[in-house]
Parts: sequence; C-alpha cells; structure tokens
Amino acid sequence: MSLDMDNLVRDKRADLRVPENLRIFWSTESGNISGLGRVRNISTSGMLLETNGNPVFSDGDPLVFNPSLSADNFIPKVGRVVWQKPRPFALGRSWCGIAFTDQDATMLDHLRQRVEIGVGRLVKARRAAQGTRWAAAVLIVVMVIFSVHLLGDIFQDLAASNTQLSHVTTKQAFLYQKSVARITTLEGEVAQAKAMYQESQLNLQSVTSELGTTKNLLSDTEKMLTDAKVELQAIKDLNTKYQTKIADLEDKNAKLSQEMRVLQDRLTFYEGNVKNSEEARDWLLMYRNRVHLVKSRIKKFKQEAQEVRKSAQKEADRARILLGNKGYFVKDGQRVVVDQEKYNSVTHDVAKPNVKVDVQVFN
Repeated sequence: MSLDMDNLVRDKRADLRVPENLRIFWSTESGNISGLGRVRNISTSGMLLETNGNPVFSDGDPLVFNPSLSADNFIPKVGRVVWQKPRPFALGRSWCGIAFTDQDATMLDHLRQRVEIGVGRLVKARRAAQGTRWAAAVLIVVMVIFSVHLLGDIFQDLAASNTQLSHVTTKQAFLYQKSVARITTLEGEVAQAKAMYQESQLNLQSVTSELGTTKNLLSDTEKMLTDAKVELQAIKDLNTKYQTKIADLEDKNAKLSQEMRVLQDRLTFYEGNVKNSEEARDWLLMYRNRVHLVKSRIKKFKQEAQEVRKSAQKEADRARILLGNKGYFVKDGQRVVVDQEKYNSVTHDVAKPNVKVDVQVFN
C-alpha cells in the first residue's frame, strides 16, 4: 500500500513510516502457525504486515520473521502483534500492526538507512507533487481566464442572439397577426364563396328543371314536326295526284274542244250543201244528238273538276291549320312561331281546269 507525504507527516506515531513492498515469511514463536506476508510500510520501531489467510493473533503475540535478505537485511527477526483487523475489500487477507522487540545496532542502522531512503523518495515525490500542483494551479488560472474570456464572448453572442430573437419574435408576432387577419378575410371569402356556390346550385337546379321542361317541349315539338312532315308529304302526294287529275281533265277539255270544232266545221260545211229539207232535218237530228252527247260529257267533266277542287281546297285548309298557330299566340309558356313562308305557300286558290266549251245550237 502506498502512502503520500502528508499522511506520513500527520502520523502521530513516534517514528516516521515509509511505504514498502517486501515479501516476507512469518511464523509464531512456537512454529505452530506460519505463512507468507507482505510488508506495506515500515519505521524504525515497527511495520504493517499483510498476511495471507486469516490467522488469529492476540495482542502481544510474538512473531518471528525471515526476510531472506542476506547481508542487506533491515527487518528485525522478532516482533509482537499490536493490533489485527481484516483488510477491506480483500477476502482471506488481514492487516497486523507489528512492533519490533529485538534490534541490535547493526540491524537498527540498516533500518534507519532504509527509512531515510524512503523519506528521500517521499520528499522527492512531495516536491514533484507540489510542482504538479503549481502547474495545475497555473493551468487552472489560465483555464479560468480563458473561460472568463470565453464566457464573455458567449455572453455577447447570447446577448446578440437574444436581440435577434427579440426581433424575430416581434416579426413573427406581426406575421402571426397578419396571418390571423388574412385567415379571417379568407374565411369571410370562403363563406361568401359557399353562399355563391349554394346559390349557383339552386340556379343550376332551376336551369336543370327548365332544361328538362325544354327537352320535353323539344321532344313534343319534334314529334309534332315529324307528324307535320308526314302530313305535308301526304299533301304533296295529294297535290301531285290532283295535278295529274287536272292535267287529265285539261286533256279531256282539249279533246271536247276539238270535237266541238269538228262539229262546227261540219255544220259550216253542210250549210251550203244541203240538197233538200229531209236531208237537212236528218243532219240536224244527228247534230243535235251529237251536241247532247258532248253536253253530257261536259257536265260530267265539270262535276269531276268540282270534286277535285273541293278535295284540294280541303287539303289546303288542313295544311294551313297544321302550319298555323292553331289559335294560340302563347303555348306552354312559349310564344308560338309560324313559318310564314310555308304557310303562304299553301294557297286557297286551287287552279281550275282550263275548260272552254263553245256550243252553238241550231233549231
């Protein structure tokens, strides 16, 4: 065990002890108990012995030592146990305080020299320790000065940081207030946009409903237009038929006119060529029969032309009804629009057959 100089100086024993680390053989005076030990410190009057195992001694028991140091031996051969206790934190070992009892002059001289050597080592160690303390003290002073300077820099940096932090905090507070105001404005705009959106939805629903109604009206209108187209096509077909029939009547009219002209030519011919009254009477009878036949044909032709005219007039009226407003100016909330061009194209004046009969009757 090593001891520092302060502990040695403060030791209240009569003699100064110095550290030692020497293996030694020990035994009781009777030789019944023996073992190995180690000298931990020594003085001119005693030593601290560390024993292996836990031998039990009583105060005052004599011990015999055999250090095997030949001529350089400085440990006395006999000593007595002053105290004994277990070594802390070491199982199977104990400490014993030994007081030397048998010292001759030579042994005592060697022991003093050994102690002086130890004291010299302790003095050197203490001087080295003091130098180390002074160096440590200087280093501590330098470190303190450096720390103070560093703390000053740190304090200045901290003050600057606090100033910047104050500016940043103020700016952040301003930005936060501005953000709150902006958020409030945006919330108002969002609420207004929501109201406009709801209004737009209502308008959209209304427009959708109107579009549905308009689609239905368009569907009905398309259906009516389809029916009207069919009716118009039928009217066109009837018109074509009637035109054909009128052409046929005109052809018959031309044939009747030709036949009347033949009769007229014959009448003119016979006016100057009748030989007697009997021949004239026969010719007149034949002429009258012929005229009656022509008149009956003309009457039938007029009846056919009249029927064609009535049918054409009826179809024209029906077409004008389909193309007209049917008595409505407004229907289903919509203004009734009439295609005036198509309406005017259907005329009440149906072309009359060009019939001209020239009949002369002679009595």
